[in-house]
Amino acid sequence: MKNYIKIIFLGFILFACSTKPHQVMNQAEDLMNNNKADSAVILLRSLYSSENVLSSRAKGRHALLLTMAQDKAYIDVTDDSLAKYAYHYYNHHGRTRDKMLAAYYLAIIEARVHNDVEATIHFKQAEELATKIKDYHCLGYCQQKIAEIYGRNYDYEEYFNYSKKALKAFDTSGDTLTANLCRIYIAQYYRMNEQYEFAFNILDSLLHRSNSLKPLIKGYASLALGEMYYSQERWKQADSMYQQFSELGYHEVAKIIGNKAVIQEQFGQSQNADSLIQALKNRCISEADSTAFYTSLMTIHMLRNDYKTAFHELEAAVNHQNRAVTGILARSITHAQKNYWENHYYLEKATKHNQQLHGILIIISLLIVFLFFALALYKRKQELLAEHEAINTLKKDLRLLQQEQDDTGAIVNALLNDKINKLQRISTAYFNWTDEAISIREAKRGRIMKEEIIREFRNDLKSLREDLNFFTDIENALNHSREQLMIRLRHAVSHSTDISFDDLDYRLLSLFFANFSTKSISFIMDMTDDAVRKRKSRYKKQFVAHKEVFQPIVKDLL
Repeated sequence: MKNYIKIIFLGFILFACSTKPHQVMNQAEDLMNNNKADSAVILLRSLYSSENVLSSRAKGRHALLLTMAQDKAYIDVTDDSLAKYAYHYYNHHGRTRDKMLAAYYLAIIEARVHNDVEATIHFKQAEELATKIKDYHCLGYCQQKIAEIYGRNYDYEEYFNYSKKALKAFDTSGDTLTANLCRIYIAQYYRMNEQYEFAFNILDSLLHRSNSLKPLIKGYASLALGEMYYSQERWKQADSMYQQFSELGYHEVAKIIGNKAVIQEQFGQSQNADSLIQALKNRCISEADSTAFYTSLMTIHMLRNDYKTAFHELEAAVNHQNRAVTGILARSITHAQKNYWENHYYLEKATKHNQQLHGILIIISLLIVFLFFALALYKRKQELLAEHEAINTLKKDLRLLQQEQDDTGAIVNALLNDKINKLQRISTAYFNWTDEAISIREAKRGRIMKEEIIREFRNDLKSLREDLNFFTDIENALNHSREQLMIRLRHAVSHSTDISFDDLDYRLLSLFFANFSTKSISFIMDMTDDAVRKRKSRYKKQFVAHKEVFQPIVKDLL
């Protein structure tokens, strides 16, 4: 009796310990629903206390709720351990809504650290689950985030398609604020494709509803409209929109400050332009910011007819842009593999599912075989019992019957061993063949992907090398900044009987005079570094051998 009382008392203690964490999590969830995410974060972090021993179910829910609370409290978490725990737990347990939220918030963290491939996969998984349960609000956010990833990787067509999907989902859910934000994204796509009429209609219709428009949407709509006016060189309207954006108190990015400086220079307000340029210089924290700074400074010096300084600013802008583009290309190449990895993910999932089905079929087949032999043995047992009864009555045939039973048992054992050996050989051969087939298929798919990436990269290099305006612009800049350098050089070569240069020579010389590095020249001209250095050495020797012709023109290579 005392043992039963102890067991009941222990059960009450365990029940009390298990209900307390769930009560805390329910309270935290209510706080999040009432826009008190900061308090929810503090409450959920208190469950890390050593006094609370959480079950796997409670750990999964706690991980999901804490990830959600940190995101709603604008805490930029980059550690995905909690989100991954919730994702893996709810992939096997819980409701469809829990699976959707776990996939969505894991994708949020992956996108934050620029793991674009994994983030896209998990956003699309959350999108599929949101469609299944008709949660149009979460569906819109998933599609909006996917659009942002595509835009960040310069896939503007998919950016446009997913922005339209997100707009439709937000309109269905009744979320006017986020739906208007999607309209601004769509207008930006039209602006980038120079479809100004469509972009203007969207942005103008938003700004005309200023009485009911949220400050956030009004600010971003003003910014997008200012960008469109700037690209059309409508300086007054662009300045008005930028001023409206600033008055709303939003943070201005480097490109906007540079645009405002150029506009002030267009208005003849050089002092204001210099002040904005100085402010922009102090805020440059990335290669993209530095590119915007030097580009704006170059434009201002060109407006002031100071072409020599403008050329130096152009060189600085190109150097910073090269470093910025290096990072963008790395992201773009990663993003270019997205479709392959998505297909690989779903193919691996389907393969795993097929392997599970094959395993189940093999187990069922073995069970059927086992049941068949069990029934046969049971039947044989009944026969043996009948034979034993007959043996008891027929003493004379005892030895004969025993001999027949031994022979029959040996035959059955031999048959059983043959069947089992045959099944083992079939199973081994099947799995060896499956592994080999999968390896061959994955290797072939990898080669195809590599060839496609190399082909695309070569096409990009070819288009850059065939752009004749690129070298023409460099020669014009050299002529403006260095006293008609290339014109005088071409004139001197044309009047010399000992030296002849072709178009390739003039292109290389213009790149040398513009102080491009050997690495940059080899990349642009599709040459090896050694070939570039040999060309430069050859030009030096020719210039030294004909000093009387070239010394007044070129001193850099002498």
